[in-house]
Amino acid sequence: MQVHRQVRAVIEAPPIPARQRTVPREVQQLRPSERRNLYTPNNHNLAPARFELSAQLPVRYVVEECLGVLEPSSEALVRDVDTSAFPPMLGNTCSGGRRLLAVDHNIAKLHEHKIRKYFQEHDVPIHFHAIQADEQNKDFDQVFSLAAAMHEFSINRRNEPVIAIGGGVTLDTAGLACNLYRRNTPVIKVPTTLMGMVDAAIGIKTAVNFDQHKNRLGTYCAPMAVFLDPTFLSSLHPRHVANGAAEIIKMACMRDGDLFEALESYAQTDGYDFQGDLPRMIINRSVELMLQELEPNFWEAELYRLVDFGHSFSPHLEMEALASDFPLLHGEAVAIDMALSTCIARMRGLISQRDHDRTLQLLIAYRLPIWHEKMTAEHMIYALESTTRGRDGLQRLPVATGELGGATFINDLTNEEVSQALNNLRTYAQKHTSLQLC
Repeated sequence: MQVHRQVRAVIEAPPIPARQRTVPREVQQLRPSERRNLYTPNNHNLAPARFELSAQLPVRYVVEECLGVLEPSSEALVRDVDTSAFPPMLGNTCSGGRRLLAVDHNIAKLHEHKIRKYFQEHDVPIHFHAIQADEQNKDFDQVFSLAAAMHEFSINRRNEPVIAIGGGVTLDTAGLACNLYRRNTPVIKVPTTLMGMVDAAIGIKTAVNFDQHKNRLGTYCAPMAVFLDPTFLSSLHPRHVANGAAEIIKMACMRDGDLFEALESYAQTDGYDFQGDLPRMIINRSVELMLQELEPNFWEAELYRLVDFGHSFSPHLEMEALASDFPLLHGEAVAIDMALSTCIARMRGLISQRDHDRTLQLLIAYRLPIWHEKMTAEHMIYALESTTRGRDGLQRLPVATGELGGATFINDLTNEEVSQALNNLRTYAQKHTSLQLC
């Protein structure tokens, strides 16, 4: 399946009239000496200057499933850039050139030989730059390091796109570095984790952590292209598969009850490697739903966002957990947030007990945690307050409602309700997970 998106995002401002190229008639009638007097600071009737500007910022990129992207028969990563287009797009020819690769250090260990061989087969010189791909090192030092590599490579910011290969940390970091270097160097993203395929790679947000806050420094930067190759998942650790599954469950809960049922069906199989027809369909549907949500709201002008399900309490929890005995991956923190939000929805009578249980059991089936030792009332209340500040003073808390796949937002959640939901979730975790609080 190919998911193509060609969109135009407009930054709105009042239009300005066409630029005046001629001298006004009343000025033309003045003698040269009189014209000069117009620009002396003795005109007490001078009105304050005011200029209004309007511009359109086009966004256009392709998200495409590409099985065997590193096989010699694939030309996806060596295609020429059509610089006559704006923004530049990948063309259909392959005439060589160079590529700078920003590669997840874990992927480098597994696939560096295959990556190098791919570009050798296509006679494309490369520079190989490894990125330390973990949450503790997701900072500006990594951005500076990649920027230095681009500088040393003397990269052409029009026709030599950086190719970022790896998981979410690598893709976020590389996207930010590319957006900053010469005010936008194109980047092609090749996610190698399930999290990258269904979330981190396919939008336009970039970010690194700052001052113990998740993704606090970032930009909006659309990639030139995203190539999804599910064959990478065959070598992915089961914990990282589950990490990405959390984001798929998010979209199923908010948008698609049929996808939820497909996830339930797949959870009953023996494998969790997301190989085969059913998991490919699950991935592609999740990507499609995510793009449908992102496309009309790339710059988050609308802050009521279904894709924020699982992302209200989790940013603070994820960072707090880094210093604990059980650090959380991003998707694991999202899963715990979704579990807590599901308890809140049940307390409010928005969902049935059956759908509450189905949601929590689906998270558990994909080996995701629903509790963590850092989930104190104090931490969760602070987390929601912090999120509310980022949502322009309203909680805008996405929760399920009605049948699975339906959603609404809460703006009046009290501290007492947060505490009660935590108690309910802890009781459920003690009963159903042998208190494996991760």
